[in-house]
Amino acid sequence: SLHRDLGTAMQRSGLLGIAGVAALAIAREGAETAVFLYGVSLEPGNSANVVVGAVLGFGLAALTAWALGRGLRFLDYRRFFALSGWMLLCFAVALLVSAVDRLIGAGLLPALVDPLWDSAWLLDDSHRLGSLLSALVGYRARPSLMLVGVYAAYWLAMLRAMRPERRVA
Repeated sequence: SLHRDLGTAMQRSGLLGIAGVAALAIAREGAETAVFLYGVSLEPGNSANVVVGAVLGFGLAALTAWALGRGLRFLDYRRFFALSGWMLLCFAVALLVSAVDRLIGAGLLPALVDPLWDSAWLLDDSHRLGSLLSALVGYRARPSLMLVGVYAAYWLAMLRAMRPERRVA
């Protein structure tokens, strides 16, 4: 859609239109980043992870901009945007898991079976790596059945939505 928008902008408004499309794309990505960082920062104990993640993110963005400015021709934009899309999906499920945890804690959703399993012996979500995985992908060492069901439903819906459409001849 970005290619289509750029073509339309070039025909209608020339370089000013292209600059507008680029500005809107950057603003959209920035808004998504702000929403996800805000949501992750609401988790207790995640403020240090958010700061580290934000600094690393800005650093990687600067490195990418520098490399593109130097003529990095081997960067495959389709793979780059596919990877960033998957990362956003992972952040979104982490926020969903956090919301479901809070709804269960408030008694607005039943836990069904709590906990369904306990993998804290392998990776505890209250320690550094487990906490990072919790913030990034919604990992829980002791999830409830409701939480596992919501997590599975989210990924099934996302995989179905991202499936290429089959055309009937």
